[in-house]
Amino acid sequence: MISKTKIKQRAGNKGNVAMKSLVDALKKHNKFWLEVAYALTRPSRQMVEVNIRKINEMTKEGEIALVPGKVLSNGEIDHKITLAAFSFSEGAKSKLKGCKLVSIEDILKTNKDGKGVKLIK
Repeated sequence: MISKTKIKQRAGNKGNVAMKSLVDALKKHNKFWLEVAYALTRPSRQMVEVNIRKINEMTKEGEIALVPGKVLSNGEIDHKITLAAFSFSEGAKSKLKGCKLVSIEDILKTNKDGKGVKLIK
């Protein structure tokens, strides 16, 4: 079980104000969003980093994918998806021109329960 107290403690150690406010917003929702908040508050050496190749393998056309960390540019994507992440590398942004890139906050606003969102770690 993921503890809201543990998430709050881990978020307090982060210097990034945007991440702290995002984690505070995520904690107020269901278990799916708690898991995203927990992944975002991991120590920096354990932060989630996902290559485009892995996203391509794990998604299908039209799906919504969420990466609780950074998207890196290794690989290619051959279908259009909606992709949300905390950050994107410059190379990844250029390779993902055909995909809709949004923030985690945007997905949270439109999908409060997290249904239909694929979490990629």
